[in-house]
Order: sequence, then structure tokens, then C-alpha cells
Amino acid sequence: MKCLSDDFKNGLKEPWMKLYLRGCAISMGLYIILLLASVTLLRNRDLGIWQIPVGLIPAVPIAYLVWIYKQSLGLMDEFTRHIHICAILFAAALTTVVSVFISFFENAGLPPFTFHVWTLMCLSWGLALVYNYYKYR
Repeated sequence: MKCLSDDFKNGLKEPWMKLYLRGCAISMGLYIILLLASVTLLRNRDLGIWQIPVGLIPAVPIAYLVWIYKQSLGLMDEFTRHIHICAILFAAALTTVVSVFISFFENAGLPPFTFHVWTLMCLSWGLALVYNYYKYR
């Protein structure tokens, strides 16, 4: 019987996974550095017209990560691509539904709720990938 760790180890050898992991490491490293620099500058300096560009700089590595994911999707076989696209569609739908419900609750008079879209999107995407993996195993 195959175990999940064997499949994971074999998956690390795939070209799309190498591209994704390398791109993820680079983008997240840059994101942390740029976020810390941006927050430090915004809190300690009066940047005038540069305030908005400095505040948006940490978004560049996130955009790069999306591009890397798109590139890695192109290297996947059809079955793996199907699993990943189904997972990301589920994550997008769930995030949309939760966002709309929270908006309606706030319109109905409930206090504002702090909601982290990125966290829900990543968490639901990861859970959907695990579900799809076992579903088609």
C-alpha cells in the first residue's frame, strides 16, 4: 500500500513542483523583507507622495507567486492540473461565500468582523488538495 509520504517524495521530483517550490521560497523571502521594510518606512517617515507606492511594494512578490503558480500549472499533467484547479475553484467559491455572508451580517447590524481573506483562501485550497488527493487515490 502506498503511503502519502512516498507520493510526496516522488512529487518533489516533478519539474512543476521544483519550479513552484523555488518560486515560493523566493517570493516569500522577498515578501517578508519588503513587508518589514515597508512597514518600518511607513511608521517612521513622512513619505509624502511615496506613501502609496511604498505601501504597495510587498504586493509585488505575491503577484510573482501567482505567476509562478500559473507557470507550474502549465507543466503539470492533465490529472494533476485537474486536481489543482478543482481545489483552487473550491477555495475561491468558499472565500466568496464567507465574504458575502460576513458583509450581509454587518449590513444587518452586527459589529464588523475581522476577516483574513488570504488565510481562508490558502487554508481551504490546501484542504481541498488533500481531499482531492484522497478522492482520486
